[in-house]
Amino acid sequence: MRFLPRFDNALLSHADQVRIVSDEYRKRLIASGGMGSVGTVLVDGFVGGTWKTQRARGEVTQEIEPFEALSRKHRDAVADEGERFVRFIARPEATEAYGVRFVETN
Repeated sequence: MRFLPRFDNALLSHADQVRIVSDEYRKRLIASGGMGSVGTVLVDGFVGGTWKTQRARGEVTQEIEPFEALSRKHRDAVADEGERFVRFIARPEATEAYGVRFVETN
């Protein structure tokens, strides 16, 4: 799975978190409210961005913010999995409109 939910054990339980998230990105996660306060996206087994679900006007959107530019291969893979994930999230609400959107990193 590329999308780890908020407060996922993979991030919170490691004494040495550099196994899954670099110090640079860990600092960004902490700055955004703390480890586990946002969903994270794994790229090749390492945290490479964040995600959140937006709901508005009957549409559910998986918003993905990569920490750096993704290769076409990784971006396509993240988008494909994001679409499956957002369909799963949208299904219980019988939402027919859904999508995946990449947000540029500041």
